[in-house]
Amino acid sequence: AGEQKAPGRTVCSCFSVGENAINAAIASGCDSAAALGKALRCGTNCGSCIPELNALLAKALLPEAAD
Repeated sequence: AGEQKAPGRTVCSCFSVGENAINAAIASGCDSAAALGKALRCGTNCGSCIPELNALLAKALLPEAAD
């Protein structure tokens, strides 16, 4: 089997979705928490990670706003 990338810091505890997977999904075109939920299921159970998903989206999509 091929090597799997490290998942990174867990952002979504409900589905064990890591920051690296979320950033990869954003780089692949996910541009909202709802799109991340469809791709990775993060944010679709209890919802407590949605603010962090939005922060990761903002950081990736608007890097100048994060400074």
